[in-house]
Amino acid sequence: MAVVVTRRSQLCDQTRLTGIDFIRVVDPAVQTELQVFFIVDPDKTVVTPGTPPVTMVNPTGSLPIDLGVEVTATAIGGGESVASLSPTTAEWREVTFDGETRIVLHLIFAQPGDFSSYRLFIDHPSIDSFFNNVSFSFKQGCYSPFDCEQDGCCTQKDEHDVDIDYLARDFESLNHALSDFAARHYPEWGEDITADTGVMIRELFAGLGDEFAYIQDRYAQEAFLETATYRRSLLRLARLLDYIPDNGRNAVCELALHMDDQSPDSVASELNYAARLAFWSVPEGRPPIAFELGEGLHDNGSLLVHQQWNEMAVHLPDPGEPCLQAGATELFLAPDADNIRIPRTTQTPAGGLTADTVWIGRRMILTSQPSDPSLPKRSWAVTITQVD
Repeated sequence: MAVVVTRRSQLCDQTRLTGIDFIRVVDPAVQTELQVFFIVDPDKTVVTPGTPPVTMVNPTGSLPIDLGVEVTATAIGGGESVASLSPTTAEWREVTFDGETRIVLHLIFAQPGDFSSYRLFIDHPSIDSFFNNVSFSFKQGCYSPFDCEQDGCCTQKDEHDVDIDYLARDFESLNHALSDFAARHYPEWGEDITADTGVMIRELFAGLGDEFAYIQDRYAQEAFLETATYRRSLLRLARLLDYIPDNGRNAVCELALHMDDQSPDSVASELNYAARLAFWSVPEGRPPIAFELGEGLHDNGSLLVHQQWNEMAVHLPDPGEPCLQAGATELFLAPDADNIRIPRTTQTPAGGLTADTVWIGRRMILTSQPSDPSLPKRSWAVTITQVD
């Protein structure tokens, strides 16, 4: 069997430190004299180097605790009337307690503390910090009527057994059960008519029982994944399995817009989100699903579009390496023969819009179209962060 070594047992096995064992109120009627008992008697401890000199001597020998140090009793939480006390007299005494002779520190205060809990602290290096600042009460010896066993015994009353039908859960069955109970225990009550006050109360209780049974069934139903109907119940049950379902959102996707009916020299057109342009997704074997352009009902911005921006060729420094390296953050556009399939400042509408305003933050799709049909076509959506 394993033996648990406690701090108190370790303290008892040495003679360098001691600690407060308990505090005793000498006279509960006066409450101004305290006796502090120690785990290791102070006369058996060895003075720690650097401690104050020994100033008091009793018949059992020198005591290593200098009575010139501070001894205070402070109320926990501030106290109702007396917050802090310091003893007016402190002396070592030899007392007999439980048949043993022990050395105690006898403290005398000018006044007792109130009903608050106090902590006694002895400021000295020979007192172990864990067994210092001990909580006690000046009123611990006072008579208290609380939590005391009452004298005498109660007369046991005759109890009537009540037969409970646990299958009675609706109004009719509860009403019949209450009617049978009244007939069995109150035979003198014979006015079983609708206008009777007792019948009204009986039906009221039956109605409340019916509603309570319904609430119980609904609560029990929400406690299982198979029968839960409320979304919050399903979410909470899923969290018990460390699974957090997503709250969900509307279906979204990114569209690659191809503009028509624009000459190469025309300026970019403003495509207003507020127009709520409709798009359709056509699932296989199902009706088309309509979508709207924009990011929400409150999206009133616009998007600049141009026919020459539908497709832009990318400059390849090395045709043998047509793919961008992993981690690449920039690329160069390659103008075509007419130098039109690249963004130009002349394509920007009037009104002070700059190239940064038009392009920074836009989404583009990088697409590779290999000449070898055995190679896959690859696409990657990116966000423009800087233009030169």
